[in-house]
Amino acid sequence: RGGRPSLRGGRPEAKHCFAKRERADTDVGPGGCKGIIIAAGRQRQQRTEVAGATLQMARVLFASSEAPRPREKRVFAFTTSCRADSMASPLRVSGLSAQHKWRKVEFPWAMEDAGFESAWTGEHVVVIDPQEPPSPVPPHFPMLDTVTALSFAAGITKRLRIASGIILLAQRNPVVLAKELSGIDVLSKGRLIFGVGVGYVAREFEVIGVPYEERGARVSEHIEVIRALWTQDRPQFEGRFTQISGVQQKPMPVQSPHPPIIIGGTSSAAYRRAVRQGNGWYGFALSLEATKQSIAGLQQAARTQSRPDALGELELTVTPAGEVDRDTVKRFEDLGVSRLVLLPGRLRDQGTPGEAAVRFVEETVRNLGI
Repeated sequence: RGGRPSLRGGRPEAKHCFAKRERADTDVGPGGCKGIIIAAGRQRQQRTEVAGATLQMARVLFASSEAPRPREKRVFAFTTSCRADSMASPLRVSGLSAQHKWRKVEFPWAMEDAGFESAWTGEHVVVIDPQEPPSPVPPHFPMLDTVTALSFAAGITKRLRIASGIILLAQRNPVVLAKELSGIDVLSKGRLIFGVGVGYVAREFEVIGVPYEERGARVSEHIEVIRALWTQDRPQFEGRFTQISGVQQKPMPVQSPHPPIIIGGTSSAAYRRAVRQGNGWYGFALSLEATKQSIAGLQQAARTQSRPDALGELELTVTPAGEVDRDTVKRFEDLGVSRLVLLPGRLRDQGTPGEAAVRFVEETVRNLGI
């Protein structure tokens, strides 16, 4: 898109900040792509402006703001298609209805049958009891482990992309995590998206045994440890927290050079890390104005941080704060955002979780005219 400042460090002359990559028709369905991608998978996503009666591909991701019980996991995405000259389109949601059986195995199958594009997870290994700021969730908030949830989803689906949104990387052993996630990418045949964040609840770090003040440095280093294990035939790494030599870790991920790495956060350090180390950036619960500020922060970081050419253009993902309508989607697109992650609210307050999830999908399709 012409006129947008580049988020590639050291190259302010570039005209856009979208990653322009192709992906197979079997991944995206028929036709081209035009306009904002709502929760589209970031790697190899084709983004083109095509005149005439082409098809528009739009993807919308939904993640419950209330962590579900394991049998009620509510993190999902769907795909629709419509003509380029019309916002209205039939929704391909085979098998999804208020009467659908939402057992834990059938739910991912239903998402895939309906053309859903991706499933995302969140993470807090522990939560504070009793709840106190800045902990975002109550003590009995049931949250599945990210690796466990992604492994389960990978094992019972064939096309659904699976994403960590996000893993609190400083709390993890990067060598062990690299092995776990590589296995998920292999078993899923290259469907993993690796989202990471730093974390902000000090007592969570105390319980896990990681110094809170080291969390940023650990995240930056851990990313490169994992990248080395994912890409080097004979991995070598010498860092402050991790040293690697004389070992192998196979198999490597299916995706080349590795699964996309998405950096979450709205601090100056997060912006610098995204420019320097990430394929994409993710901002959670942001208004349009806050998104503008984050984009300005990313652009500022791009002036001071070197961005490797291999990372390509930085793709922007946002979970909007509040309700989202067609105008909201258009305004986020105009800012340069390429993916929206939408939260449906408290599903248990709207009938059974399955019925509420279906109703949310139907209402969103109707409201956004997808």
